[in-house]
Amino acid sequence: MHICFITAFMSKFFQSFADLPSSRGRALCLGNFDGLHLGHQKLLESCLQKARDKKLSSLVFSFDPHPRKFLSDPSKIRILTLLEEKRHLLGAMGFDEILLQRFDREFSKIEADEFVKILTRYLCAKVVLFGRDFRFGKGAKGSRECFEKVSGVEVVELEAVRDKASEVLSSERIRSLVLSGDVESANRLLGYPYFLSGEVIHGDKLGKQLGFPTANLQTFNECLPKPGVYFSSVCLKESSLLYPSVTNVGFRPSVSNQGELRIETHLLQFQDELVGQRLRLHFFKRLRPEKKLSGQSALAAQIKEDVVAAQQFWAQKFDLRDSERIYSRQLAPTLKQEILGFISKIS
Repeated sequence: MHICFITAFMSKFFQSFADLPSSRGRALCLGNFDGLHLGHQKLLESCLQKARDKKLSSLVFSFDPHPRKFLSDPSKIRILTLLEEKRHLLGAMGFDEILLQRFDREFSKIEADEFVKILTRYLCAKVVLFGRDFRFGKGAKGSRECFEKVSGVEVVELEAVRDKASEVLSSERIRSLVLSGDVESANRLLGYPYFLSGEVIHGDKLGKQLGFPTANLQTFNECLPKPGVYFSSVCLKESSLLYPSVTNVGFRPSVSNQGELRIETHLLQFQDELVGQRLRLHFFKRLRPEKKLSGQSALAAQIKEDVVAAQQFWAQKFDLRDSERIYSRQLAPTLKQEILGFISKIS
């Protein structure tokens, strides 16, 4: 059971500010945008509105890799979105241009005042938007004050978005939620279901022997959900189809003592070979923690129980109100509409 997943992104992508063409004026949005959560989306939507109101072209200015990866111990931050995922998410916003500036040693030495010149002189920014906690330039010393000597540029600092409990919505908070397995809460802050990207590789085919074949995902994502079993869905990139699934993230203690983390997903009502295909694996809810079972019969019985639970989740528990909370209008309306169409087919 599946639906088509068709999106057409018209944004032009660049890797260096020097590559952007000349412009009569741009509305420019600055940020790292890791995860592209609802707070980021509000900032980006504000930039798009400014561009429409002032008849300017719209530009996202972000960085690759994340500056914290380059300037500090890379192991201290687990990025939510890989570069290809960031391109996918930003592309869904509808900007004219997206700059994912290569952040290297040379770029890190640019002083804040020089960075302002790049934005205003080279990129012809007429409006610059960023979050109140965003800093730029060498030593992260740049702030709104750096624009005071520049005429003809509107600078907008947006306050941090807060949830109903008045807690700040941040990428760091979402990382903690994902790592703890609370993907439901993470999804509400993201505005879409958290996902991993990767390629399906050969496994040991134990799932197939037990009657539940799995796609084994090899991913370079750093922020992996806590080991356990999850209700999930799979988007096949080659065929643009979306399938419900149930996923195990963990070390398979019932079958191995090697301690190798694996991500294995069983697609409901799907039997085709997926090895070599690239896919996105979306996480909706953690069903249970991983546990050690005695023998293959017990393992098969547990998997069957998980599959039944997943079928019930998709058919009954994921109603329209849930989807309204998880899928934001700004980010991917096409994806949202198709998910809703999919839910109506299996309910």
